[in-house]
Amino acid sequence: TQWAFLKMFDSYYDNARQSARPISELTAAFASGGTDGIDAACGTEMSFTAAEWNAMSDREKADVLMNYRIAYQGVTSVNWCPKLGTVLANDEVKEGYSVRGGYPVEQKKMTQWQLRVSAYAGRLLDDLEDLEWTDSLKDMQRNWIGRSQGAEIVFKAYNGDREYDTQNLLDYSSARLRGVYSTLCSINTSNFSTNFLVGSNSSFASSSVKSKKSL
Repeated sequence: TQWAFLKMFDSYYDNARQSARPISELTAAFASGGTDGIDAACGTEMSFTAAEWNAMSDREKADVLMNYRIAYQGVTSVNWCPKLGTVLANDEVKEGYSVRGGYPVEQKKMTQWQLRVSAYAGRLLDDLEDLEWTDSLKDMQRNWIGRSQGAEIVFKAYNGDREYDTQNLLDYSSARLRGVYSTLCSINTSNFSTNFLVGSNSSFASSSVKSKKSL
């Protein structure tokens, strides 16, 4: 497991070749041409020149490379149990309490090691068909991979003072999202029939759109 993790940490996913490549190749490409011509799986689309890359500090370069590594550190919501002092899996939580001990569990943003599974989801699913596994086991793997087909849609909102849309709102977030993702892409049944959007009260986007009169 440790060997596999280190291999993924030292690799990025080349979309053009549809394969993992050594992170050293990406570093060399940045040094000679910046992001020009780079087609790599990443968390956030970046753009910089070779001169800008070469002028970065070691820490800044490490942060940029973390955006491309297959095994990377990222901020995500987790089930945090203060009493147990640990993060719990979904199946270890029931109705807001830990299965072990019955202690309160809260959603908390934390930096966690993650895998860029979405980068090679297509290959994982395609190769799954050739394995001599049971259908139930293959379904479990498909659910774990979690790839779906859909579209990112931009909606507009008006709070009485200013017009916003999900594009410019979400672009300011640390997640760098670009829209509302939906697997229901039929124009007749989804886009034009949308009546409302639901956002978390703790979301900066919700606080931006809120009308002073309504909330």
